[in-house]
Amino acid sequence: IFLILFQNNLELRPGGGFIGSFGILKVRDGKLLDFAVHDTGNFDGRIPSTVKPPYPMQETLGIDSWKLRDSNYSPDFQENAKWAEDFYHMGGGTEKFDGVVAVTTNVLTSFLKVTGPVQIEGYPGTYGADNAILDLEYQVEQGYVKQNIAFGERKSVMSMLGLEILDRVKGLSLTKKYELFQVVLDDLHKKDIQLQFKNEDLQSQVTTAHWDGNMDEQW
Repeated sequence: IFLILFQNNLELRPGGGFIGSFGILKVRDGKLLDFAVHDTGNFDGRIPSTVKPPYPMQETLGIDSWKLRDSNYSPDFQENAKWAEDFYHMGGGTEKFDGVVAVTTNVLTSFLKVTGPVQIEGYPGTYGADNAILDLEYQVEQGYVKQNIAFGERKSVMSMLGLEILDRVKGLSLTKKYELFQVVLDDLHKKDIQLQFKNEDLQSQVTTAHWDGNMDEQW
């Protein structure tokens, strides 16, 4: 079970971008069991307002308590991953995670370049590599109102989009899967994907490959 942090790098934060949503991904033996996306704003309402935010964040953003959506205050992802998991459990989350993964909006574009554009049943338009980020932003900020979708359900489209893309990935040819591998590898090197695993062997490999988002403390 993995906690997925969706970081909107159109709204920068030290850790990569504003965490407007998070997902819970369940896999077993390489097979997808479940994937659900949650609105961080809704979830944060369940977190007690007991943690004082770092001073610069308190002053600049005008927030009186620190919660999941702003948990990636550090440029060091390993620290952010721990805070995100702590806030998740403070909000009553019950899952015990095997790892935490942070992805920026660039990763969505990367996947769509390989899978091609997708349509979501019940939603207008087509999400392709060139337009998905801005169209998705419009959908969850304004479009949902015209579609009579409840505010608390406005980000359900992200779960549906994610599942549709994952389904497309399963049907890719071997050539296309290799292309996707190269794209994901590039995103890892660019820190658009950052990883933290509880398994020490896996984490050691991630650290060696510099995919852990650790700050270099030697300098």
